[in-house]
Order: sequence, then structure tokens, then C-alpha cells
Amino acid sequence: MKMIVGLGNPETEYSHTRHNVGKDVLNVFVGDTLDWKEDKNLNVLMAKDSECIYVKPLSYMNDCGPFISKIFNFYKILPQDLLVIYDELDIFIGEYKLAFNKGSRIHNGILSLNMNLGFSNYWHLRIGVRDLSILSSVQKAGIDPAKYVLRKFLISDRKKIQNLIQTFVSPAIKEWLSKK
Repeated sequence: MKMIVGLGNPETEYSHTRHNVGKDVLNVFVGDTLDWKEDKNLNVLMAKDSECIYVKPLSYMNDCGPFISKIFNFYKILPQDLLVIYDELDIFIGEYKLAFNKGSRIHNGILSLNMNLGFSNYWHLRIGVRDLSILSSVQKAGIDPAKYVLRKFLISDRKKIQNLIQTFVSPAIKEWLSKK
């Protein structure tokens, strides 16, 4: 069994923000093919098919680790069978990186997850959320990263993200799922 987690914040005010792009990817990838069920004890929305458990935490990003790790441990998921999708400030909008054990060192959701799992050697699907006009890091450009990731995407950037998901990211997830 594999597990895919789409990170983001719970309230609707965070819909279509940079920080919720992990949930957005999962929503597009799964679409209407599965029924999402809320688990109030685990504070998540979950959907399952024969090969994978899909998870969207209902906690804030920085507190997602305890809930995700409980599901991971309950289903006895192997580290190589865990894929976590999230926003990445070091990558431009319209780009992504899929890598094993090569995640963000400063992403609070990932730090929470790593602390609760006790390791970081799982698959990371990082979706770029940095505007193309910001050539250096967001912080070096004088922008507060915490505030920047909570901004909504411009309509043109949302189109880039949708294209990225449909053209590149969804096929990459399908390929990851097909590997034993």
C-alpha cells in the first residue's frame, strides 16, 4: 500500500494560496474518482483505492506531523511508499521537483512531519510557488516568507499551476504509483 499526502491549511480562506498547492495537486489528481471521508480523530480527510491512501490534513500545516504519522504507522507504510506534496519557495511557479529524501529544510509542515515520523527519507513532490520576478530568495527580496505563502495566486499563476499539474505532475504521480 502507498500513501500520498497533500499539505495545506484547513480553512477556505487559504484556498488557492501558495501554501495550499499540495492539497490542490491532490484534488486535481484524484478528482471525483474517490469519496473523501473525514476522520475526526485523525483530523484528516482520507480516500482510498486498491493501491493507495490519499490524505489531506485538516490541521494547520505546522501541526500536520502527528496526524500523518499515525496513519503512516497504522497502515504500516514503508518510507519509499510515502509521497508528500507541498509548496516550495526555492522553485519558481510552473516548476516542480520529485525526489527521494530531498525535501525542504525550512518548510514547517515538513519539519513537523519529519519530527513525528523520525526520518525524512520518503518521496517529496515540491511544487514551485515563487514568482518569476523574485530572482533571489523571497527572504532576500525583503518579503516575509510566512506571509508570502499565504497569498493567493494571481489568475495567470493559477493557470500555470493547473497546466503544470495536468501536463507534468499528474503523470509523474501515476508513474510513481506504478513502481513497486
